[in-house]
Amino acid sequence: MQTVVRTVFIVICTSGYGFADITRLVEDHQVIQRDNDNTGTCCVAVPNDLKKETRFGVTVTDDAGTRVVRRENVAMETVANDAKAVVIGGIPVGGPYLIKVVAQPGSDGDSGRKFEFRRILVGDLWLMAGQSNMYGSIPIEQDLPTLPYLNMLNFELIREEPHWCAGVPPIHRYPTELGAANMLKKQYPRATEAEIEEMVKNKVPAGGIGPGYFFAKTLYEQSGVPIGLLPFAIGAALADWDPDKPNQGRYGFVQRQMAKIGGRAKGVLWYQGEQDAIFGHDTETITKPSLIYPVSTYAGEYKTLVEALRRDCHNPKMPIILAQIHGQYYPPYFAAEGYAEQHAEQKAISGNLLRGRGWEKMREIQRLLPETIPRVHTVPTIDLGVADGIHLDYQAYTILGPRMAYVALPYVNKDVPPRTEIRLTSARWIGGAQIVVEFDGVAGKLLAPGKPTGFTLRNSKTGLDESWIFKVEFDAARPNVVLLRANGAVPRIQMQLCYATGPAPYANVMDENGMPLPAFGPIQIEE
Repeated sequence: MQTVVRTVFIVICTSGYGFADITRLVEDHQVIQRDNDNTGTCCVAVPNDLKKETRFGVTVTDDAGTRVVRRENVAMETVANDAKAVVIGGIPVGGPYLIKVVAQPGSDGDSGRKFEFRRILVGDLWLMAGQSNMYGSIPIEQDLPTLPYLNMLNFELIREEPHWCAGVPPIHRYPTELGAANMLKKQYPRATEAEIEEMVKNKVPAGGIGPGYFFAKTLYEQSGVPIGLLPFAIGAALADWDPDKPNQGRYGFVQRQMAKIGGRAKGVLWYQGEQDAIFGHDTETITKPSLIYPVSTYAGEYKTLVEALRRDCHNPKMPIILAQIHGQYYPPYFAAEGYAEQHAEQKAISGNLLRGRGWEKMREIQRLLPETIPRVHTVPTIDLGVADGIHLDYQAYTILGPRMAYVALPYVNKDVPPRTEIRLTSARWIGGAQIVVEFDGVAGKLLAPGKPTGFTLRNSKTGLDESWIFKVEFDAARPNVVLLRANGAVPRIQMQLCYATGPAPYANVMDENGMPLPAFGPIQIEE
């Protein structure tokens, strides 16, 4: 077994202890990020008034009553700022565990001092970040069981002093001041106003459903590694996550919380971009309805965010799994009162056309992120249903979570070969008016329920889509290829290829594992 050499380092900060390299146990249901040797290390802070000769017995017991760790005569360690702690290493991946630290007899009056922590897991921590499609705005539609291998850190979106608890949905929970009552009305539509008030008073968890629960359930079933979810998502544009402005947005909140829980994490789930697609401007910074940096800078800003997350989570190879944004079924936002002046140019063009271009640009930016940032994966959502015109519906989240887990699994289980979402590799003209479109990452073969659709040619001179493609076929000899047949009169030189265009696309090509093609384009077609 690999030996892990660890320096225990504690930074005392205004909000309490923040551990840079080790998890401090402070309450039940905590999740300890595992080390490379598949064990976890934690520590238990003990009062400084204990005599330095005090020795401790340490036990870690699973639900079956088996002691997986048992040590006697453990000495305290003096760490930063003269704090004292008992360090417990070599805890196997798994749980839930009961961890006990007890001062032993012969400690000159200190014997019997006991510290206990229940339902502790050793596994992987996953940050959930982005906006409303990550935290979920729709009610849970079925009884979802408590999963013994899933715990969560409950921030209630904004709480600086969160607490660990079982990972029972809703994972992203609303505080009273951000609309807990309204969310409870959605969850319990038959409840009276008085009953809702009583629920708020009793702190009944309020929130919707997102992909996190289903991600964790699938990933554990396939890996056996327990999971801790950190629900950081909140409604905002990418500008709110700017790591260079930690005191003005969401990123500082992430930094502070990560410092408190050990500072390390396995990966990030990200679903964001709708606000930038709807309100963003190509080259200008927008201030309404929130701060939005130019869309043309999104890729660079996102790379900066990823680098900061990997730094602050002490994981330079941390995978980032993001959802490519879906679409919307609303009229143009720039036509609404208050936005006419900043979108005067857009109003002069077809509203629906321009509205769709914003979504297309953001989807294309997100599709290309894996090409410039290693270990980033863009998982499509264009085939999923929506509940209210912009948020995915319940069934969609039950699909998206496992879809994210599919690309996450090789990072969790080293015995699983590397895998990716489906990625476009090339598109080229052949034989006059045929286009061969080739993909990588296809599981099995490409197929479609019914007539395959979603591909279109865009005239680069006019910017308009034209109906030249009359047939979409699959190639039995090349299961990762789609063959497009166009009218022979097509002006090849000025045509670009797109897939899943507009604000609300319908596209239905996927592989045998249910992974859809990514929305893309417009792209140049090779000659």
